[in-house]
Amino acid sequence: MSRILSRWNRTSLSSITPDKMCNSLRRLSFLALSVVLFSCNTFSKPSISNKVEVFLNNISVLVSDFCQIMPSGQVYTGKFWLSRTKKHNNVKILYISGIKQVIFIEDSSVRVTDLDTKKQQTCTLPQDSMYKILSGKLDLTKEKVEIIENSKKRLRIKLLKSTVFGGGDVTLIFSKYPQTGNIKCLEGWIIDDQILFSFDPDTMTVNDPSKLNPKVFDPD
Repeated sequence: MSRILSRWNRTSLSSITPDKMCNSLRRLSFLALSVVLFSCNTFSKPSISNKVEVFLNNISVLVSDFCQIMPSGQVYTGKFWLSRTKKHNNVKILYISGIKQVIFIEDSSVRVTDLDTKKQQTCTLPQDSMYKILSGKLDLTKEKVEIIENSKKRLRIKLLKSTVFGGGDVTLIFSKYPQTGNIKCLEGWIIDDQILFSFDPDTMTVNDPSKLNPKVFDPD
């Protein structure tokens, strides 16, 4: 965990109460969907904007293990699946360690299940920025964007007080091909300099339908 924290130059972690944990996890899970689905129209530099837009818009399948670090220092790991088709957008986020929870998102419908108690919570994404993310109608022209790093190997973009991500600061982290400068993969993101969500590049597959079992999205 120390390597992950130092890698993103994180600040010190604060505490979080148990009663806020479920809401924090669900919010973070919505962000997981947001990051891989949103279509951005502008950043401070057109060339960077275009690279990010092309990369994210071309994601139709994403499968990866992930690591999530909360402000309290608690670490959760699990599996992430995404499938985008012309008919539906499906996401499954399965927490394996740290907390036993599974989140299903189909278009605007969200279902959160506690795997120990089998208790379920359901909700519908409102017709706001999240809906626009899912429908491909999101416009980020009014977002304040800071390019933190644009090196040969990495691109880090910070959305300041983002209306898309609930009013918080969100840093998106991409790896790049050194030879071309093109984006290689989405490595993760940091919320308000506190919550880190990191994909595992060794298990990540993008746009390979053979790695995605459609039954993974079936109801329990």
